[in-house]
Amino acid sequence: MDYKNIDTPVRLQEWCKNTDNKIDMLDEAYSKINLNFNDHKDNNSESWEASDYRLAKFFHAVMRGDKAVIADMGGTPSRNFMRGKADLGTPLTGDDTGTVASYGIPTRLYGDSILRYANTTSEIIPQLRKITLQGRLVRWPVEGSVTADLTFVTNEVTSKQEHLPALSFIDVECETFAGWVGVTDEFMEDTFCDIGNWIRQMAGQSYIDTVEAQALTATSPFTGCTQYTSNVDYVSDSTSFDGLSWEDLRNTKNALTTKRKRQRCAYVMHPTVWDIFASMQDGNGKYYYDPARSPIRSAWGYPCYLSDSMPDEDDSSTATVAVIFGPLDQIILGSRMGMELKYFSETMYAVQDDENFFRYRTRFGVKAILESAFAHLVTAAS
Repeated sequence: MDYKNIDTPVRLQEWCKNTDNKIDMLDEAYSKINLNFNDHKDNNSESWEASDYRLAKFFHAVMRGDKAVIADMGGTPSRNFMRGKADLGTPLTGDDTGTVASYGIPTRLYGDSILRYANTTSEIIPQLRKITLQGRLVRWPVEGSVTADLTFVTNEVTSKQEHLPALSFIDVECETFAGWVGVTDEFMEDTFCDIGNWIRQMAGQSYIDTVEAQALTATSPFTGCTQYTSNVDYVSDSTSFDGLSWEDLRNTKNALTTKRKRQRCAYVMHPTVWDIFASMQDGNGKYYYDPARSPIRSAWGYPCYLSDSMPDEDDSSTATVAVIFGPLDQIILGSRMGMELKYFSETMYAVQDDENFFRYRTRFGVKAILESAFAHLVTAAS
């Protein structure tokens, strides 16, 4: 990438990863981002977040080795090799000797990068309706059955139809989820792997598994989609996943009987269950799903999303939900604080075992807006 084309924090990050950085080029690119940010900020644009600007500013300071800026933004010179240049994807080398690799990325920004990994890796999380929780519990308005139809205006005095909103409310409450990783000083000093990406992927995958499980299959603390009681069930003739048919997918879709209910819908299943459907052929020996004809994974005109949290082929049993069909944006993912990452190095374990700890913590809530908007493909009871 030509440094002259760098005009956003994302492009700056990519350039830092893939180029032998030259300070004069980085200065020019950073100045352009600085000007763009101020212009967008004055226009109250939502496309440029302050956190993105801070990330770009921190990249610039790390590449220049600007200790004052790094310290002001929350990073301090340390022997923390993991956080040294983790967000730049570069090897972690050096100590507190003045090299840029010896400075830590602020944990708030690194927590954001964990969520970015989760949002770009998961097929489910981007489809959920995301809101910000201003407190532990928020009452969220739910649309009623009244629709706002447009009136055909034949002339200037045509009476328009009045529509009054009919709203109800659901409670979205957040809970806390956390994990931690312990690493020794020797491990951080001697390993040649990119520890930053390792921690990011580990924490990001934990977030994916937790959110998807809570949204799709959990019974506590939130109720997943497969546990809904107001949804529509289509019961297959088969008592196992292996006996399901391509027609079962159509019949599950048809269980939602109105057009509006099918808007923005998708199938959701485990990858091993999709493998069963993907291997099915029609009477002429042609596969129902052919990647050559449809690069987007789909069935009966609707996308198919995969999640390891759904029941897999080994979970096959009677009266078991195999597939979900519905609009995933009818499931709220409410975030209270995003992802927090903290580094603990001054503990008794650091003295005894040279061990340091990275703790990642998040608070979120999951709640269905309309359970009846979903249909389940369920195996027969007997």
